[in-house]
Amino acid sequence: MMPARDYDQLSSGELTRRLEDVQDIHKKVTFAARDGSPRSLQGMSLAALFMLGIWILSENLLLSGATSLLVYVLVMRYSRVPDDWQELLDRLLSRLEPLQSSPLRWLRTDHVSWPYAEHRLQQEMDLILTALRHSADRLNA
Repeated sequence: MMPARDYDQLSSGELTRRLEDVQDIHKKVTFAARDGSPRSLQGMSLAALFMLGIWILSENLLLSGATSLLVYVLVMRYSRVPDDWQELLDRLLSRLEPLQSSPLRWLRTDHVSWPYAEHRLQQEMDLILTALRHSADRLNA
C-alpha cells in the first residue's frame, strides 16, 4: 500500500478538482445540517406527492392521509439516502483521496459537532488554496 500523498504532491488540476469537491461537500452538508436530514426531506416530499395524487384520484382525505403516512414511514425505514448530515459527510468524504495532512481525516469518526466539521472543511479549503498559490509560485520561478 502506497503512503498517502500530500498537497505539495498534487498537480494544479488535482488541487482545483479537490477544492471544487470540498466546496460541493460543504454546500451539501451545510444544507443537510441546517435544513433537515436528506432522508426526512425525501420522505416528506414523496408523502406530499402521494397525498396529493390519492386525494385528486379518490377525493378521500382519510385515505390520502393514511397513504402519505405509510409512504413516509416506508421511506424513513428503507431508504438508502443518508439519515443525517454526519452520515452524508462520511459518504462524501469516502470519495475523496485521503491526504497525509488533511484536516478531513479527523472527521471520519463516530460523532462530531457541526461547528467542528464546518471548521475542518474550511481548513481543508484554506490548505488547498495555499497549495495552489505555492504551485503557481513554483511555476513562475
